[in-house]
Amino acid sequence: MSTTALHPSPAAEVADDSVKLRQELAMERLRRQVYESVARHELLSHTLGTLIEMIERETPRLTACIVFTQESGDAVEPDGDGGHAAAGIAAVAGRGGDAMVADTVESAALRGSQWPASVELVEPLAVAPPWASGLLAESSTSAPDSSPVLWHLPLPGKDQDEAVVGSLVTLIGDAAPPDEAERSVATLAAELAGFAIGCARIADRAVRQLMHDALTGLPNATLLKDRLTQATEVSRRQNTTTAVLLLDLDGLRAINESLGRGAGDDLMRKLADRLQGGLRRSDTVARLGGDTFAVVGSIANGTRDVNALAHKVISLVTTPAKICGREVSVGLNVGVSLFPIDSEDPTELLQAAEVALHRSKTCGRNTVQFFKPQEESGGLAAMELETRFRRAVEFALMSQALGGDAGADPAGGKLELHYQPQVDQHGRVVGAEALARWTDPSLGRVPPDRFIAAAERNGLIIPFGRWALRQAAAQARKWRDQMGNRSPRVAVNVSAVQFADDRFIEEVSSVINTYHLLPGMLELELTETVLMQDADDAARRISTLRQMGVAVAIDDFGTGYSSLAYLHRLTIDTLKVDRSFVAGMSGERRGPGAPASGPLQGSGAAVTRAIISMGRSLGMNVLAEGVETDAQQQLLVRMGCDQMQGYLFSPPVPAEKFAELIALGNGVLPIPVAIARPA
Repeated sequence: MSTTALHPSPAAEVADDSVKLRQELAMERLRRQVYESVARHELLSHTLGTLIEMIERETPRLTACIVFTQESGDAVEPDGDGGHAAAGIAAVAGRGGDAMVADTVESAALRGSQWPASVELVEPLAVAPPWASGLLAESSTSAPDSSPVLWHLPLPGKDQDEAVVGSLVTLIGDAAPPDEAERSVATLAAELAGFAIGCARIADRAVRQLMHDALTGLPNATLLKDRLTQATEVSRRQNTTTAVLLLDLDGLRAINESLGRGAGDDLMRKLADRLQGGLRRSDTVARLGGDTFAVVGSIANGTRDVNALAHKVISLVTTPAKICGREVSVGLNVGVSLFPIDSEDPTELLQAAEVALHRSKTCGRNTVQFFKPQEESGGLAAMELETRFRRAVEFALMSQALGGDAGADPAGGKLELHYQPQVDQHGRVVGAEALARWTDPSLGRVPPDRFIAAAERNGLIIPFGRWALRQAAAQARKWRDQMGNRSPRVAVNVSAVQFADDRFIEEVSSVINTYHLLPGMLELELTETVLMQDADDAARRISTLRQMGVAVAIDDFGTGYSSLAYLHRLTIDTLKVDRSFVAGMSGERRGPGAPASGPLQGSGAAVTRAIISMGRSLGMNVLAEGVETDAQQQLLVRMGCDQMQGYLFSPPVPAEKFAELIALGNGVLPIPVAIARPA
């Protein structure tokens, strides 16, 4: 044996080193190219195609195909550049073409849970499949009688939960195993392919999170608008109708309160699954937040088909569901707008559907209402009011958090509290009811019943109530510092939703500690309806509040479900006689036995006398609202009413004016007080 056979010549070694160096440089360029491609967010199939080209250029024996598990976001579809997809598997091929991809994808899919393999596999093919014959014939390295080999290399994933994302599958034209150079190239390609696929998935998931609802996985408002735009374009070309249905669940809050928020979330997910599974695949189902969903679908036969779609949606949503071992159900209201009948603009279509939804809510549960152009001005005006009030509340909360009065918001106006005096039988000011006032730059002074109703509709009632509670507490502290023991008790209204909120007691405790309120400085006014919804829970909450030094009053007493039984159970400080009974005391007829010169008595007098008697027998303070005449005041005093409130004494006034009123009479208001009353 010659020594040259054992020891390569220097020239051969130089040639080998040159080949290795060229290959290393090529691989380094490829690594940089893939990183740049990922950074530029290029199409995944393009990046993987670049890797396959490098494999087949650097290793002539190999024909490559990258096969990987496909997530919903992986954008690898047949595009003429080697991209293919099937059965949850995606593939990008080189010169192997469609046949190799089809066979490899089918093989991978049939492996089921065993694929992708986490280890390298080399599989000799006893008989070359038809698709490989042409490749083997073209290959100059394959022997006539040699058997081809399939070589699988796992693609490492970036995510710890997914260690392997697929395989680099290569066809070797002869039975010889891969050599060192081929292994080096293929290993780098597999590493870079796994990196590119992992990065693409991270980006896809981020985009998906931005475009989908976190709770249900449904499209969110952003994606809905995009889908609606696409749907209207298709309808325009095909001369069809697109329907927009806004859905508002009725009863979800009760489920959250009785079974917990987790139960409500479970129900939302079940309803989302029902809607997706029960409607056409071409329909878009979205969740817009809270208890509001939307459906967008193409309609062929006008109103009849829309009605059928809407009632199918109602059936899907209102069918009882089993949550926490119990059957629960919700109601539904549906508002509908149609393209191109109501508008050709996607934003206006959504607004029109919202206007129709508002009307549906006034018609009762499980009703469908179509948008009517004639109601546009009123409906959009209501939406504008809600939007402006939201801005006002947000601005007021921000100002409160900053510790001062930042004035009025240019878009939402000014939200503030006025105070109406509550006086005893001698006109001495003993309390002040805090009443919200909102002045909008465009709408002017908005009546409280309008903006409070808006707060209840759009979920603002809790933040609005929180602002009012803190504002009233701060004022109570300020007056205490200024007036000492002569400072009035400050009463603030609490809504049913706010009172039932899990954080309400904690919020009141925080307010007391923040403003150092002494017992009796703060009073919370609740309606009868609030107390009767869950009398046991109400009793516990009221007991806790009174232990904290907070007084509790029943507002508008006599208009709800008055009952001695629940009054006896609840430790109430004050009964407030509703203004309707006070107004009914005079102007109709004289009461039996009333002196001719005495005040007139109407049908409300008997009710008022009964409430006063009931309250006094239970040891409660009784306060009459809406006192506007001397006759009413005199009669209430004779009936034994402890305190009164109304325009006879003063309208609601800003805090500064209230302090002036008290200072003028040393805490006593003349009857009637010399204040101009509204016309």
